[in-house]
Amino acid sequence: MIGGYEDNTLPFGDQGIPGAFVRQLLPENLDRFEPLAESAGRVTPIVNEVGIRQVINGPIPYSADGDFVMGPVPEFDNLMLATGFLYGIAAGGGAGEMIAEWLLEGRPSLDLWPLDCRRFGAHHGSRAFMYPRAVEHYAHHYKMRYPGSESSVARNLRLSPLHSRLAENGAVWGSKNGWERPLWFAPVGVEPVDQLDFLKPGWKAFVAEEHKAVREDVALIDQSSFSKFELAGSGALAAIQHLTVSNMDKPLGSVIYTQLCNDRGGIEADITVTRLGDNHFYIVTGAGFGVHDSDWIRRNLPDDGSAVLTEVTSGYAVVNICGPKARHVLSWVSEGVLSNETFPFATSRNILIGAAPVRAIRIGYVGELGWELHIPTEFACHVYDLLWEAGAPEGIRNIGYRAIDSLRMEKGYLYWSSEITPDYTPYEAGLGGRVHLKTGGDFIGRGVLEKQETDGVSQQLCCFTSPTDLPLYGGETILLDGKVVSLVTSAAFGHTLGQTILFGYLPEELAGKSDFTLEVFGAHYPVSRASSPLYDPENKRLKA
Repeated sequence: MIGGYEDNTLPFGDQGIPGAFVRQLLPENLDRFEPLAESAGRVTPIVNEVGIRQVINGPIPYSADGDFVMGPVPEFDNLMLATGFLYGIAAGGGAGEMIAEWLLEGRPSLDLWPLDCRRFGAHHGSRAFMYPRAVEHYAHHYKMRYPGSESSVARNLRLSPLHSRLAENGAVWGSKNGWERPLWFAPVGVEPVDQLDFLKPGWKAFVAEEHKAVREDVALIDQSSFSKFELAGSGALAAIQHLTVSNMDKPLGSVIYTQLCNDRGGIEADITVTRLGDNHFYIVTGAGFGVHDSDWIRRNLPDDGSAVLTEVTSGYAVVNICGPKARHVLSWVSEGVLSNETFPFATSRNILIGAAPVRAIRIGYVGELGWELHIPTEFACHVYDLLWEAGAPEGIRNIGYRAIDSLRMEKGYLYWSSEITPDYTPYEAGLGGRVHLKTGGDFIGRGVLEKQETDGVSQQLCCFTSPTDLPLYGGETILLDGKVVSLVTSAAFGHTLGQTILFGYLPEELAGKSDFTLEVFGAHYPVSRASSPLYDPENKRLKA
């Protein structure tokens, strides 16, 4: 049998699937088949003697990212998907079991985020997006792709208002939920094209300089792709107390990093919440998690309409100004006092930057002094230009998402869908401090977390380091005495510390061990257990 997966294949159904088309085949197309047959004849010459006995041409389902589409559909109470199966016979048994668990128990026993239909936004289901991406995925089914490879079709859909500014400064773009986001910035004289490789990707040298700028000077990060929501109504406080593991009844302007758990204690969402009013909250989550997280929140809101969730993602651009010189630069262009006494960490204030009203949130994801500036979209360029001009004498520069990953690993910050998932509880992930059993409400999963707080956990997230700059991408095996004991959830080279940093879960009885082995592309390297955070463990720089 000679299979397909040719380049530039013809899509089927892009103008609608005929209603009468059920379990049927398409006409033979020997023009499409000819290059495949020629290649097969070169690899397996006997094919040239046997000849073609039969041509079978039929459609195969491909989703917008080439993977299955499963789970509950947002805004519907009675619709569950199980579709897009490229290899349905092989996956059918497991998929059936997971869907049965979802229907009967409310969630599957395994974390299915890579297959969850809520990883998609509305644009993913459009013909303009889905068919070009499906054709591309089909062509690359058996091709070698470097880690970090990005799609080349259906791009430039969701653009930050700062997109042109960043492009002028050498942004190398990646795509997240339709958003164009800078991965790193190419200096003058370097082509702004991603430099990928399995072992020594060229982008690492440029990311190291961006990392250094955050640790030593000042940097700007365009994070407009954050998913943003407002929860309001007479029952909003009660609703968010029920949803989150933290006490949300804090003074107005408080910023609370918290988790939303399921009834097993697993983390369904990892969010930051700013209290704007007695019953008014501003919720920020990752660019790729907005559909999932908002669906989880809405399914657990009261039925009486006393709390309403509204998406405001497009209403605000976000510029994160961070680094030890951030306060100095921001003070030049803003009205108001930014001292630690008047504007402490984990608080929010409304300030003016130039002529723009800005919600400044003193929090971040890189482990340095900084503010997330949530700016009405129409003022974004005005604010960015003022900051850029004021920061020029301080060596201000843009940084991308690959530098963020390196910085957050040094600081021990976690990422939902990697370290924290519905499979792990806050106590297992080392986030027990976010669980407020004494002051929090009767939140979802409380019973499980109360038991873990008393009895302890059976596994815990651990940090490991290596002095070698290892090519890690997640999923590598961690061994002890030659036996696999864990998998890497995230990894990056910490340029300040000069070490490779990785996270992985260990059974509680092994968490006290110190010397492990990591398998990387068939080779073994020693790694050591380390206490996290490795950088600024007392938060002196963060709260400076």
